[in-house]
Amino acid sequence: MTRLGPIAAYYQPYLLGFFVTGFAFAAFVSAHLHRFVREAVGGRAPLQTGSAA
Repeated sequence: MTRLGPIAAYYQPYLLGFFVTGFAFAAFVSAHLHRFVREAVGGRAPLQTGSAA
């Protein structure tokens, strides 16, 4: 993500912080959306506790 910011800022008239913050926010939203969808579908198995002996 941090390498995309300077590349995008080089070709656009906006400041570097705009792109770095924008890409970080997009990654944050994407991660939370992925977790929400995964838990809604039931893709996570419950944790096993105790010994198998």
